[in-house]
Amino acid sequence: MYVSESIKRGFNAKQSMIRYMRKTGRTLSGRLIWMPSETDIIEEFWPDWPAIEGRLPHRTAGAIKAKARAIGFKKHVQFWQPDEKKRMVPPYKAGEPISDIVVILGDRSKRQIYGKASHLKIRRPRKPPKPTGMRIVDLIRQRAFDLGYTMAELDFWVGRKKYFVAPKKLDTWAISGALKILGGSIVAVWVN
Repeated sequence: MYVSESIKRGFNAKQSMIRYMRKTGRTLSGRLIWMPSETDIIEEFWPDWPAIEGRLPHRTAGAIKAKARAIGFKKHVQFWQPDEKKRMVPPYKAGEPISDIVVILGDRSKRQIYGKASHLKIRRPRKPPKPTGMRIVDLIRQRAFDLGYTMAELDFWVGRKKYFVAPKKLDTWAISGALKILGGSIVAVWVN
């Protein structure tokens, strides 16, 4: 008897919530319920986003996209063609600006190009470190770059946090440690 009473109360509560939502047009949390006329707009104007958003101004772009997915619409997937890959890889590896690669490929975005390069596991050449204005630090950073080390690795080896990544002042302990690791030394030159 106890189980059937609880089921009955649960059923009544559900019916009460449904009546409330039909009456107000909102869920219990206050969100608008999707009406059949709104889903008809999505079905009629799919995939013209500006037209859909213009006709549903009270809905966010994310809500419209979620409802479109729930209805069964999926965004258009544009597959990479083999000739596009062949045209993208050499300039990407050469370090040409991404804006130039976008022009070469035509209808691909920067994000798509970076994503494809990541998928193909190709990298752009590393950029040399920018000068800091501290000659000895610049020489150490350039030497580490020439040997293929990152500034983060150099910081780890000398026991500093982001000193060589973004140096702001001279740190003699970090500099002497880096010179030992990179096989260098300081030579004093006296100018008369």
